[in-house]
Parts: sequence; structure tokens; C-alpha cells
Amino acid sequence: MVLILSLYAAAVLVTERIQQKFGLHDPQWIVIDEVIGMLITWSFVRTVDFPTLFLVFSFFRFFDIIKVWPASYFDRLYHGFGTITDDVVSGFYAGIITVLVRQYF
Repeated sequence: MVLILSLYAAAVLVTERIQQKFGLHDPQWIVIDEVIGMLITWSFVRTVDFPTLFLVFSFFRFFDIIKVWPASYFDRLYHGFGTITDDVVSGFYAGIITVLVRQYF
């Protein structure tokens, strides 16, 4: 968790500076938000095997694309905080769903 929190804090600051410097909102070449989101999703599971990898990746990408509230709210913020936090929210959703799917199926 310390790694995730440290990455999150640094990513928010750096992303904000980059977005201000280049006048961009959530540039596609900034991928640390996806890394943090995947780390959060992985923190929900204890098994490392192909089916789990597939679920983690699939559910994270699903929630990252559709932006279930409050991720959609953060995605609209023109600030580094919003750029990073929408993927954090998606990571939590994906982690919860992954645990539920592995537990009940």
C-alpha cells in the first residue's frame, strides 16, 4: 500500500505539471494512472495464475473504459488529481468484482 500511495501522490503532482505545461487533459502517453489502477486491482487478489490475470486485466480495462461513477466525475476534472483518480476508482471496482467472480464462480 505504501508503494501505491507513493506512486499516486507523485503521479498526481507530475501529471498536473505536464497537463499545465502542454495544455492537455489526460494525455494518452501518460500511463502511470493505468499502472496504479492495475496495482490496486491486484491488491485485492492473492492468487497469481492465468485466470486471475485475465480477470484482473479484463475487469480493470472494462471499468477504465466505461467510467462508472465516481470515476466519470474524476475523469472530467482538468487536474492531475482527476486524471489519476479515475483509474484508482476503476481499480477498486475491478478488484471487488474480481474477488466476487473468483469466490462465486
